[in-house]
Amino acid sequence: MGGRTHHGRVVKGSGYPIRFPFVDLAEVSAGGGTVIWRDDASALRVGPLSTGADPGPACYGKGGTSPTLTDGSLVMGWVPEQLAEGLKLRKDLAVSALRTLGEEVEVAFQASELASLEMARAMRLVTVERGLDPSSFTLFAFGGAGPQYALRLAEEMEVRKVVVPPHPGLFSALGVMSADRRLESAASYPRDLESAYRKLEGLLRSRFPEASKFLRYADVRYEGQGWELTVPVEDVSKVREVFEERHLKTYGFTLQREVEVVTVRVFAVAPGLRVSTRAPVLDREPSVKEREVFLDGWTKASVYRREELPEGFEVKGPAVVEEYSSTTVVRRGWRLTVHQTGALVMER
Repeated sequence: MGGRTHHGRVVKGSGYPIRFPFVDLAEVSAGGGTVIWRDDASALRVGPLSTGADPGPACYGKGGTSPTLTDGSLVMGWVPEQLAEGLKLRKDLAVSALRTLGEEVEVAFQASELASLEMARAMRLVTVERGLDPSSFTLFAFGGAGPQYALRLAEEMEVRKVVVPPHPGLFSALGVMSADRRLESAASYPRDLESAYRKLEGLLRSRFPEASKFLRYADVRYEGQGWELTVPVEDVSKVREVFEERHLKTYGFTLQREVEVVTVRVFAVAPGLRVSTRAPVLDREPSVKEREVFLDGWTKASVYRREELPEGFEVKGPAVVEEYSSTTVVRRGWRLTVHQTGALVMER
């Protein structure tokens, strides 16, 4: 914690490691208000400065003059000039802002590529550099701008499946509302695992009576090691087996040494708000328009409204799906299918 960030790497100046429970989160994002600029060598840069929502991108017409990724998306036809809730974006202001850096479409496209590469770099930190193959994962894209960049990012990382959840622009807020509440208690160097877990569970019951389940974990290491791995514990007699499986997967080897449990942890969990979504059931074909969009070049794309897409609906890219809180860009070579939950599932 503290210090300047370095994309999650433990290097000089990146802060101090602490022995405390936390969510291992590497931010992989590029907001619509991210500023596009040129450095002293005239190289194009994207971020980290942002115009925020007020005054926002130049195209908002609220006084912002800095060119942003949203201005680029508007110029490339990724987002419409007239948004669903009546907000009109000013394409002329977006063009004027981008032209301070060069030809507007060229600047917009190069900026989108730079944003995708920067997000891919962050993704590699939590996949490739941890021995994980990104192509074996599904990429979830949310936020107002995330679904615009998702497929370009997937192509860069060789991910074959991308999901845009319902209400992507509200996804984080919805997640906070529906997240389980947890309370943790821990004990170091327990003599007897089962009795230590039972004692912690009893303590948590008295402090957190609304908890409906308890999750057991342990920080385990080989004797002589200076670091531990946290593993789930369902059976105290199988701690070594679970630890060595995790150790092999993480580091690629195991040791012929005794295993010691440094800390036992118990999480008491109370369920959060349960939210379910469904794709609309419609008895008519969704309306479709066409718009010129710039992907690897100018091309005609089918444009749909998300609330008009029923379960099982399929469309091949290039296409654009518009909705209240976001816009999804479907690139050529990808197929979009509406899942029963209303999620947009895109596969190559």
